[in-house]
Amino acid sequence: MARKKQFEKPLHGDKESLRFATPEPIARYRAQRLKCKTLADISCGIGGQTVFFAQQCEFVYAVEIDPKK
Repeated sequence: MARKKQFEKPLHGDKESLRFATPEPIARYRAQRLKCKTLADISCGIGGQTVFFAQQCEFVYAVEIDPKK
């Protein structure tokens, strides 16, 4: 049985985007580990992980080619 992802604030996106969004505890951990001045989040999806990168880094560039996301 799949566990439901818990987020402090709700994420918005289609079913597939929400399915592949990084769970909040993992996103927070990764952002702390990758803390730096400038970071590029390539293929960022709906940006769940990007939000946590932005809390730790001075500049974050988020790139996604799918306009639905």
